[in-house]
Amino acid sequence: MKKKIIIEVLEKERIDVVKPLWEALNEHHKAQSVHFKKRFQQFSFEYRKDALLNKEKLLILTAKDEENLIGYCITGKTDHEGEIESIYVEPEYRKKGVGKQFISDSIKWLVNENVDEINLKVAAGNEQVVDFYRDFGFEISTITLKMMID
Repeated sequence: MKKKIIIEVLEKERIDVVKPLWEALNEHHKAQSVHFKKRFQQFSFEYRKDALLNKEKLLILTAKDEENLIGYCITGKTDHEGEIESIYVEPEYRKKGVGKQFISDSIKWLVNENVDEINLKVAAGNEQVVDFYRDFGFEISTITLKMMID
């Protein structure tokens, strides 16, 4: 039997609900990363949460099946710039429209917030998602090179 998936807006005061999924995303990035594994090992939800909560406005979407949280998308706005900050869907729920709904809802929200541009970042090693974002009209605008100093 197919489980019904429900997408809801989460109040920013409840952001800690997404912590286990954010940590799964961070583990995925660490596993995919060739040069920055240490960065992902040191990256904490609490550090990221503080930066997110400092955004002018924040949209947190969650997806649940009948019992469990299976995905989230966090979108922020500062001045006239929007950013899809973080998105994750559990592997067994991918390719079922959850990510597409998250991105569509986030874009609609940002357009209603009168942003001039919408950004998102893809971690190196996770390039297989670029075509997914291109389907919404995103294109690569810059490539940033980074050197970590220990």
